[in-house]
Amino acid sequence: MISILKKILFSILTFEILLFSGEIHAQSPSTNEVSTFTKLQKGLAFIGITGGANTRTSQNENFLITNVIDKQKDGFNVQANGGYFLSKSFAIGTALRYDWAKLNQILEDTDGVQTFVKEAKSSLGAYVFIKNYIPITPNGRFNLFNVVSLGMDKENKVTENTTNDVLTRYYAVTNNYNLGINPGIQVFIIKGFATEVGVNLAGLSHTYKRTTINEEENTVIKSNTLDLKLNILSLNISFFYFFKS
Repeated sequence: MISILKKILFSILTFEILLFSGEIHAQSPSTNEVSTFTKLQKGLAFIGITGGANTRTSQNENFLITNVIDKQKDGFNVQANGGYFLSKSFAIGTALRYDWAKLNQILEDTDGVQTFVKEAKSSLGAYVFIKNYIPITPNGRFNLFNVVSLGMDKENKVTENTTNDVLTRYYAVTNNYNLGINPGIQVFIIKGFATEVGVNLAGLSHTYKRTTINEEENTVIKSNTLDLKLNILSLNISFFYFFKS
């Protein structure tokens, strides 16, 4: 399902680039027509939303030392954005994101011992960002953008493993602090409404994770990660409404 979604998102991006090419050929710099699309300007405000969902079911997956007899995994995420233009090309804003997922599976080791696994996790994050736009058509329909965001999210995860009627409960709390750079392209569908497609260009994160086993503290892990990998198939699609404040 994930690979299909990536192909759909990549097709959307390709379609928008083709629309942009047609727009360039159809217009001349001297056009005086009133634009039917929103032109970015100082004092403009915007709200937006993005999200996704996934589900996976599998049986009898064979690994080196463990077999997955049965597996069911579901999850979703949603993010709301809002901001304000300080100039025609520069905006500031905030975002809230919520993620949720659950997992049920049955594992079997090489000795034939089965472990029943139940897992549930959720996270809530808040971010602030600055966003820079570069118009690439005279009527304002197409714009390039770059987002620099700073934020934090907190994840709570509970895992229960039952082997030979013995229950072991893991509880993990993870705090993530992130600094990210995300470029992309914006396309106005009609006046006021636009879609944006972006990619993750770079990110710096600090993670603090505390795990307890059967209500007794077990581990504390601190880590720092720098990611400079650009994956064109890892796309983020958002929908925005722009209005004068």
